[in-house]
Amino acid sequence: MKMRAKFKLIIFTFLIGCFFIKCSNLKTENRNGSFREYSLHGQLYDKDIVMRPFGLFTLDSMLFIVSSGISDGFGQVFNLQNDLEELGVFGNIGNGPDEFISPELTFVGDNYFFMQNVNAREIAKWSVAKTDSQIKVSEISRLRLEHHDVSGIRTESRKVNPLGDEYFVGLICNPEEGYFTLYNKNMEFINSFGKPPIYESGMSPFSYMRRLSGHLSANGSSFVFSAMNIPYIAYYSMEKGDATPVLRWEDTYGKISYTAENDAFNFSDKAVGMTMGVQNRDEYIYVLYIDMPWNQIDFSFAEKSLAKSILVFNRKGERIARLNMDHGLYFFYVSEDEKTIYGITQNPDYMVVNYEIPEFQ
Repeated sequence: MKMRAKFKLIIFTFLIGCFFIKCSNLKTENRNGSFREYSLHGQLYDKDIVMRPFGLFTLDSMLFIVSSGISDGFGQVFNLQNDLEELGVFGNIGNGPDEFISPELTFVGDNYFFMQNVNAREIAKWSVAKTDSQIKVSEISRLRLEHHDVSGIRTESRKVNPLGDEYFVGLICNPEEGYFTLYNKNMEFINSFGKPPIYESGMSPFSYMRRLSGHLSANGSSFVFSAMNIPYIAYYSMEKGDATPVLRWEDTYGKISYTAENDAFNFSDKAVGMTMGVQNRDEYIYVLYIDMPWNQIDFSFAEKSLAKSILVFNRKGERIARLNMDHGLYFFYVSEDEKTIYGITQNPDYMVVNYEIPEFQ
C-alpha cells in the first residue's frame, strides 16, 4: 500500500509538472548574450500632428506620415530641415487610382514605398520625386494578391514586403502549412513556409492570427518577423539555390506565459512585453518594445500603451543594445544611415520626436 501510494504521488507530481510546463511555456533562456543599456533623450518637434497617425518614414530631408482622417489625403509630407513645415499631402480614401480603403505602410525603399490596401488584396508601389519647387508623390503600380485557402477559408496575407527584386513575402499565420507566404514579382502565389513562434496542436490559424500575428521588415533577400504579443524575433533569408526563405536564427528575449484552450491563446499575468514594430537595416535590427506585464497594457491610455524601449540585434542574432527613451512611441522609423530614430509620441497630442542612435560598444 505504501509503495502504491508513493507511486501515485510520483505520477501526480509528474502530471502537475507537465501541466504547468504546458500552460506556462516560460522561455527565459539567454543564448545570444545580453542587451547593453543606453538612455536616450529625444528632441520633440514643436508641431502637433492633428490626425491619428499609423506609420511614418523619412526620405532625404522629408518626413512622411500616414494618417487617418485627413480630408484631402491619407499621407502628409513635412520638411525635416524647417521645423516640420508641411510640404503637401498624398493619397485619398476610395476605390480609384491613388486611393485606398484601408491603407497600411509596409515597406520603404530608395525614393519609393509600398502600401497595402488591406482587405482589398492589393499592394501598390509609390514614387517620390522632389525638385527645387515641389514634391510629387504618386502611385506607379498596383498588384493584386492571389487568395489562398487556410482551413477552407479564403485568407489575405498581411504586411506584404518585397523580397529582393523577384519576390514578395507576406504573413499568413498558418501554423501547419507555413506561417509566411512567398509570391513572385507579379504577386502570384508560390508557396507557404516558416514556423510559428510557439506551436500548439489543434489551434486554428485564426487563433494564431488573433494573438500571434506581428510585424515584417524586409531588406534585400532577408526579412525579420517580430511577433506582436510575445517577445519573439525570427530572421529569414533567401540565398542562391534556396526555393524559399530559410530560418537562420530566432530568439525569445522575455517571458512567454499562456494557456491554449478553446481555440484561443490566453496570456497570463506572468507574460511580459508587446512589440510595436521592427526595422531591418543593413547593420542592425531594431524592435520597438513595450516592456510591461501584458495584462497592464491598455491602449485607452497613452502611459499604458507607449513603447519606451528599442531592442537592437545584429544580423547574426546577437543581442547588442537596449535603448531606453524618455518619450514612449507608437511608431518608429530608423534612418537608412542608422544614425537617427524618428517616432510618433503622445504628449498629450500626437507629436514627432527624434533620437540620435549611440555608438554601440
